[in-house]
Amino acid sequence: FMLFFNRPFKEGDWISTSGLEGTVESIGWYHTRLRTFDRRPLYIPNAVFATSPIENPGQMYNRRIKASISLRYEDLPRVGAITLQIREMLEQHPNIDENQIILVNFNEWDASSINIMVYCFTRTTNWKLWLDQQQEIFLKIADIVRVANADFAFPSTTLYQAPNTKGNDSSNLLNFH
Repeated sequence: FMLFFNRPFKEGDWISTSGLEGTVESIGWYHTRLRTFDRRPLYIPNAVFATSPIENPGQMYNRRIKASISLRYEDLPRVGAITLQIREMLEQHPNIDENQIILVNFNEWDASSINIMVYCFTRTTNWKLWLDQQQEIFLKIADIVRVANADFAFPSTTLYQAPNTKGNDSSNLLNFH
């Protein structure tokens, strides 16, 4: 009865509960039929919905973009300007909801990079449109980084030659065979 009175979802909604996910095809008295993303029918006893949280992405207002942009340590002097330009681009972008929080901040010292968090919400909830918009924003971020004469980091290791210590020839310390 809970499904019929509370209506947490309707036919056509994409829902997720207890690790089960798909588009609602029908809601019956005893079970609900979902169509999974690999196109298989999935029958869920309605009792599951009484004891498990139900996520209904179809009722969301926005889709979130959350990314970590990794720059090289040598670009540290440019990070302030880069974060400011990315934030301004997002605040002026027609597909970003300026009524939602927009965050662009240097937030992490990583092993091979300094990381900038980008956090904002698009106006759309449509997944395909969101992917297109996210790609456009990522490409604009890449342009901002390039114009700032900075670059993206990749995992790397720097080896330093040990100083010459008491009678040891330091040239022998980095002898790779």
